[in-house]
Amino acid sequence: MTVMEERTVDMDMLKARMNLQLIAPLLEDIVAHDAGAAALVKGWNCAVQIQAGSDPALAVHLAFANGRPTAVAGPHQRPAVVLNFQSPQNLNAHFGAPGEKTGVKVRGLWRFIILKNFAKLLTYIKRYLKPREEQEADPAAQSLRAGLLLRISVMGLPFVAEGDPGAQKVVSNIPDGACAWRIKPDGPAFHVMVRGGALSAAAGDAPDAAARVEFKDAPTALAVLTGKTDPMKAMVKGDFAITGQTQIALMLSSLQQKIGKILNG
Repeated sequence: MTVMEERTVDMDMLKARMNLQLIAPLLEDIVAHDAGAAALVKGWNCAVQIQAGSDPALAVHLAFANGRPTAVAGPHQRPAVVLNFQSPQNLNAHFGAPGEKTGVKVRGLWRFIILKNFAKLLTYIKRYLKPREEQEADPAAQSLRAGLLLRISVMGLPFVAEGDPGAQKVVSNIPDGACAWRIKPDGPAFHVMVRGGALSAAAGDAPDAAARVEFKDAPTALAVLTGKTDPMKAMVKGDFAITGQTQIALMLSSLQQKIGKILNG
């Protein structure tokens, strides 16, 4: 096997991990803020597992407690339903990457209602990441979508640092410290910690962040994150601000642009 072929296999696995640990967990926020999604899993107290083969690193389970899911990396001891896509490539194709979709091995077919409703729940991810025109006009949907895109753009940074050839060089030159992103006035916040050339990401604010990126509101965040508004123009208008050690935020921003390319490439 050539070096290039090894690289391709590694990228397939990286994309699968991103889909499992970055995209599937979006259901936490979707169920919390979308009444239709919440109705599908109302009262659930069980675990649903998604995996791509037998490697525990390519598995995630959604643990439902009274209808609210929490995504946990790795397999569950006693999942009610298991969706095994059998390979990273097949999982990635089902999550929207180029490639041929093949069958999914299902365990727990007798739990038909859970299986049926969870399949419907998964469609909500695409509904928010690639909405139809009428969905884009809904203010509540806009707000949720902005939060989901911000989550991806921040929580995806450690994956980019791991998988992009030029990213590690960029990360090694970023000063140590935290960078926090927030949608005002009361939207979600996420932060990345840079430490010794490594990145870690988490939900929530970082009180002692060395750099901060703040959006005036959800529509502004959505416009900037989707590329419909130029960040510099938004800054001039006072709708978007980077404060503190701006170098950290700008260097991380250069990596954020690579997240979609990895997932969709």
